[in-house]
Amino acid sequence: MGDPRVRSRGAHDRPTAKGASGAAGTSGLTSGGELTGRYRKQGGFSTIALVCLLTVTLLGTVLLLRQCTPPGAPAPWILAACDVGQGDALFLALGPGEAVAVDTGPDAAKEDACATRLGITRIPLVILTHFHADHIDGLPGLIKGRSVGAIETTTVDDPPSGADQVRRIAAAAGIPVARVMPDEQRTIGPLSWRVLWPQAGHPLTPSEGGDARGSGGMPGMAGPGGGMAEDGPGENSGPNNSSIVMALTVEAGKGPLRILLTGDIETPVQQILLADRAQYLAADVLKVPHHGSANQDPAFLAAVHPSVSVISVGAGNPYGHPSPRTVYLAGADGARVLRTDVDGMVLIGAPDGPSAPIPVSAAKGDGVVPTAEPTPSERRRGHSRRGRRSHAEHPVHVSPLARM
Repeated sequence: MGDPRVRSRGAHDRPTAKGASGAAGTSGLTSGGELTGRYRKQGGFSTIALVCLLTVTLLGTVLLLRQCTPPGAPAPWILAACDVGQGDALFLALGPGEAVAVDTGPDAAKEDACATRLGITRIPLVILTHFHADHIDGLPGLIKGRSVGAIETTTVDDPPSGADQVRRIAAAAGIPVARVMPDEQRTIGPLSWRVLWPQAGHPLTPSEGGDARGSGGMPGMAGPGGGMAEDGPGENSGPNNSSIVMALTVEAGKGPLRILLTGDIETPVQQILLADRAQYLAADVLKVPHHGSANQDPAFLAAVHPSVSVISVGAGNPYGHPSPRTVYLAGADGARVLRTDVDGMVLIGAPDGPSAPIPVSAAKGDGVVPTAEPTPSERRRGHSRRGRRSHAEHPVHVSPLARM
């Protein structure tokens, strides 16, 4: 497979986020008041779309096509971040009804509901970045009534109970389970990716107490219970740093879209990736590591330089996620930051071209472009000043999804 990072964008030509009903492999994007034939059936426009066009013609009213989308049917998408509470549950679209799943969140019912809303019935591959409950407990809901080809996991069974749980569920459903190969490269349909972590040069082994450590030398790795007072109890555990990290390229629209998925990696792994995988970090879309915890290397986030940052996080969680400073860092260079606890499910589509805005839709909000670093008092309260650049600087409007 070719290098998934063959195309890079500089700071002046990277796409910005744009609210639109963009789609993977489609050209029907809604921008401002432009009406496009996004919702189609074979043989021509659907009746609903035709009625909308007639309405525009007869009344001279500028309508957004999303207003004519059947209830519960979201805009076409490339990446979906589900609103499943405190956890990660992502989908990467392959085609109608088909997607790769990355993590399943903590709640089987919510995972099933999200996949159902997205119309997903076939999943050739489920990638579980690590074995924490907030990434694997939704697995029964994901596989319920769906065709699932295989499950891929990280290289270390940590915590062991989580790994055993996944194997039991998979065995009962007849789904094969395999470990990811360090540094592997794969292609499925329009998706190509390179695994940046785990790495062969830093093999992971479970240590005493179920805390995974990198035997290849990972500076600053905390032991059990270490190091994350701002984020609450149980943070900075080794299983987070065994997370699969993927640099993806999606061939869709009029150019590739680059996505970096980071699981729950924390500062030690981020620093390793900066040292030996820096050429693969730049991305248009970033899934912010570890639900936006405070344990981030600012240089890592700066190296990614995204246009859109997504934080998958649950409201009222006991860890203080996301950290106000992390929200700021994730958008400090003009990126729009969306949070599933505030903005609901987030869908990201394909831009019209290499420098075109990235279409983004959100169920409840429109994200934020931070304009000021949080003060110490704001950090203690868990709040940050929210701001939005002018449209001249950062032309963004995130369109709401059709309500269920």
